[in-house]
Amino acid sequence: MNADAKTKQAVHGVIWDMDGTLLDTEPMYLEAEGAIVSRLCGGDISEITHRLLGTTAMDSASIVISHFKLNLTPDKYLAERFDRLCALMQSVQIMPGVESLVKRFAELGIVQGIATSSPRNLLELKKAPHDSLFSHFSVIVCADDVSKGKPDPEIFVTTAERMK
Repeated sequence: MNADAKTKQAVHGVIWDMDGTLLDTEPMYLEAEGAIVSRLCGGDISEITHRLLGTTAMDSASIVISHFKLNLTPDKYLAERFDRLCALMQSVQIMPGVESLVKRFAELGIVQGIATSSPRNLLELKKAPHDSLFSHFSVIVCADDVSKGKPDPEIFVTTAERMK
């Protein structure tokens, strides 16, 4: 049995994260959030970066507002963050090596899905410049599709169920 046949038997599906795994978006989030924090209080977003990655938009907003004691509602924070991200995401790049790996899995018949903490509006914005990459995913589950954010496994379980 060749290596491709063994891989196909051993792997039935792959669930990908999007931000920082498929697409190099994390610096863009930090730039957008850093600009808001700097403008409002002169703070440095890098103090809490580790707490923000992989969280839902609302959780991220709550963490930033609480940590920096910002006089801003989460909705207003997210609206400003969204406006900043809209400009930044137009140039988002695919992470190195991702495109060839995703294509190879597709050639092997391995079902692929995405489980992302991004809300649908940001997901669509990030996908737009990369239609060829996203055409290989049979399922995309975003924060709007689940009730609990990461690290709760709900988004991964939901993605796996939809990939069946």
